[in-house]
Amino acid sequence: MPLNIFGGALVPEGRMTQEQLDYVRADLVGRARQRIIDYYANISTEVTDFGGLLYAPIGVALGVEVRDEKFTDDPDPLTTGNLSSGNNRRATAGGYDVSEAYIEMSIPLLSDIELAGFSIVQERI
Repeated sequence: MPLNIFGGALVPEGRMTQEQLDYVRADLVGRARQRIIDYYANISTEVTDFGGLLYAPIGVALGVEVRDEKFTDDPDPLTTGNLSSGNNRRATAGGYDVSEAYIEMSIPLLSDIELAGFSIVQERI
């Protein structure tokens, strides 16, 4: 079927006919979905008194996180068949689950010590 996409003498008045449009037109509908579910909790504090045994506060932090991630990509038939002008690709699906927890502590080990000319002094508040 002769087609001049720039108009001209092949089609009267420089327009494409419906037959020519139907020949070059395609409905390219692909679908991609992403789902992320994330739960987390974090807490931190300082322990300042431990029966008078501490000369400085001890920092404590803890937390948990649970995450579920999923992804699907379902391209249109022309894309999966390498018949479109876009990148050829196949349908893809994947995901992962993560569960994690942590505990952190900040424990001062040195106080009122001089090392190599530097003085480490920590006052108890």
